[in-house]
Amino acid sequence: MKNKAGTLLRSFGMSGYQITSDIQEIEKSFNLELGHLPPDHRSQEPDYYLQFEQQTRVEAAEMAAHYKAFYC
Repeated sequence: MKNKAGTLLRSFGMSGYQITSDIQEIEKSFNLELGHLPPDHRSQEPDYYLQFEQQTRVEAAEMAAHYKAFYC
């Protein structure tokens, strides 16, 4: 009985992780904010970024990781 409970608990945890991962992928693919993270974890873009198109801002955010590697 103890082994079955542990297996169910692990399955439950992995299901939650997969759902969170899927939500993040949907947000990224469709440029949405579905609210699955608390407000303090969401990035707030300063007003001066709003002059650029949303797609340009998305591409810039993706390139940020590459810049970090290049800079180092």
